[in-house]
Amino acid sequence: MISIRCRRLVTQLAIVVALAACGVPDSTPPTDTVAGGTLATTTTGTDRPPNLVVTSGNERLEIEPWSYCWTGPIQVVCADGMPPDPLPEFESPVTELSIEYPIDWPMTTTFYPGDAEYCNGQIVIQLKPGGDSFLPPVPSGWHWVEVFAQGEGGDGIWSFAFETTTYTDPPRPHAEIYWYQDIDESDPGVSVEVNVANIATQPDEATMSAVVTDASGVTSEFSLDTTSDPSCWTGGIRGSAGPGATAIPGGAAPYDIGIGLETDGEAWMVEPVRWPDEFIDGGNTSEWLTVDTGE
Repeated sequence: MISIRCRRLVTQLAIVVALAACGVPDSTPPTDTVAGGTLATTTTGTDRPPNLVVTSGNERLEIEPWSYCWTGPIQVVCADGMPPDPLPEFESPVTELSIEYPIDWPMTTTFYPGDAEYCNGQIVIQLKPGGDSFLPPVPSGWHWVEVFAQGEGGDGIWSFAFETTTYTDPPRPHAEIYWYQDIDESDPGVSVEVNVANIATQPDEATMSAVVTDASGVTSEFSLDTTSDPSCWTGGIRGSAGPGATAIPGGAAPYDIGIGLETDGEAWMVEPVRWPDEFIDGGNTSEWLTVDTGE
């Protein structure tokens, strides 16, 4: 049984938690009978998000959120907690996991090695809203999982542990852009950071640049300071620059942002993105962007 030395888990995706308040209907929640009890498929009248259900073969875990914000019938309730210790876990090794959730919130699932260490980085995959079935993209052994879901009415984090005896290749690389607009109109610039994750093998060398085009078609290009940012099992690259090095066109938004990336002499293509239209809730963090490594 895994016993996690509890720490406050702060993932990059949890940093950008945003609560979208909404009304909650007053109807009586339907129920779904499960082994050992009854699971409400909505949480009308409760003060936290619903439980998450994870299955593997004939085993089924029903997991409470340990950190959340939730718009109840009277008020918004937020709780910032820590994962349970020990974590809920599957008794038998798993080959495929299925996650079910009664609300169609987009989900991100993060995998960590099961040695109780909060390692630098992780493998992250996105799931379909409301849940999904997938092969864990991790080496054989024990692992623990953090599921983050966010949508209209709130957000939540759930954790569990499992063992696998198989190895599944990591997902394809993806990129995120963090874009912070400078309010100094006399010398417009941005603080920009680019994170490329899930790289199969950590590159020895990498360079990164950004090309920004404003609404009128005027373009500016600048270099990013590039550093290695490997995860527990995969490689990663991070590029960053502050307002002093990132003069951008003086024209109005939206801005089209292109990222140039070269690793060990090979050019990779990062999907272009537009700010603020293609950033989450029009804020500072982009949607996940595909990375074409040429393979």
